[in-house]
Amino acid sequence: MYPFVATVGKELEELPITPKDMMMNFCLDSIKTVVLVTAVDYLTEHIKEKYNIPKIALLNPGEVEDWIITQQKPLFHLFKDIEERIGVSLTAGGVMKPIKSRSGIVFPNDTGFLSCQICTQLKCPGRRAKYDPELQKQYLA
Repeated sequence: MYPFVATVGKELEELPITPKDMMMNFCLDSIKTVVLVTAVDYLTEHIKEKYNIPKIALLNPGEVEDWIITQQKPLFHLFKDIEERIGVSLTAGGVMKPIKSRSGIVFPNDTGFLSCQICTQLKCPGRRAKYDPELQKQYLA
């Protein structure tokens, strides 16, 4: 199991764009999403290659009922000086700042499991697989 924290960084968050410029903010949000997804994809490929793991899966705090978002704090404690090193901090409620950040665990997976299969947030724009209530019962029972 490999814990991780990834972010777009403060630089993109602190660009001087007026909130009234809706198109620019929309485009910047899209760019930040692509940057974050690409960073996590790069990380997972690196882990697969470095440790010779053919298939992996990811799981993030807040993604499933058994791992609530406030449990991100213990995950962050695994990393020394995470805010100073990559600029990510946690609010009291467990939300990461910058917003376009992601934390979780990467683990070997021979079954083709995707965490989306057990996630109940059906309208998630990042959904990669259909929700499977039977699989959720199996994993979270």
